[in-house]
Amino acid sequence: MSKNVWKIRPLSPQENLHPAPFPFELAERIVSLYSYQGDAVIDIFAGSGQTALACEKLGRHHASIEILKEYVDYSVKRLKAQIAQSKMF
Repeated sequence: MSKNVWKIRPLSPQENLHPAPFPFELAERIVSLYSYQGDAVIDIFAGSGQTALACEKLGRHHASIEILKEYVDYSVKRLKAQIAQSKMF
């Protein structure tokens, strides 16, 4: 359900390695509203990987671009953990 105003708790820098993180819930809503299962989503400013995590959860293919190795490593670590956890269930 799409509403005119979304009330999403902001993510503090202490909750994420990236200095300007956006909430996972925001990525999840946007991906679910503007793509279908099996679609491909590209995030050209991947940061900490929130969009890739949302895509993985929602069954979308994804590609991420990030120029800073620190954030690439952090994103990959988070993505691997999410994939491993989903295989447990």
